[in-house]
Amino acid sequence: PRETPARAAAAAGDDDDAMFAAAHAALDALEGAWDPATALFAEAQTEDAPPERVAPGAPLPTNDRGDFDLPGGDAKLVPPGATWIRGQDARIAARGFTAAPVLVGFERKRGAAPRPKHDGVLVRDADVPVVLEKLRAARGEAAAAKRADKG
Repeated sequence: PRETPARAAAAAGDDDDAMFAAAHAALDALEGAWDPATALFAEAQTEDAPPERVAPGAPLPTNDRGDFDLPGGDAKLVPPGATWIRGQDARIAARGFTAAPVLVGFERKRGAAPRPKHDGVLVRDADVPVVLEKLRAARGEAAAAKRADKG
């Protein structure tokens, strides 16, 4: 009868041997596998750090492309001192103000490479009333133009 090599025996489920246990432990350590002996907290015992406040006059937090990252469009991640104004037309209304486009994720169309998906802008709280007024006016003008085209 032919003998099974040691590396094949481990794959077959004969892991009771101390040599195999030590080898698996070494491989897990090399691969960065989770070690229960070093786990200090369960996932349920942790929470995300709140976003830092945007101080007056300080720059808005942005990534290296000038966008504010808001994964999945989670409004809880908007920093205090700033407001997320949604809508593609919000960028136009925020011209002239400190604002950053909001990156909410990525989308893939017809097998192409993922493309950034933006939704609105992040502006300072002090600028919100003026930006919203400009946005309402722009949307009103667009609606009036659309009605005029139909009529």
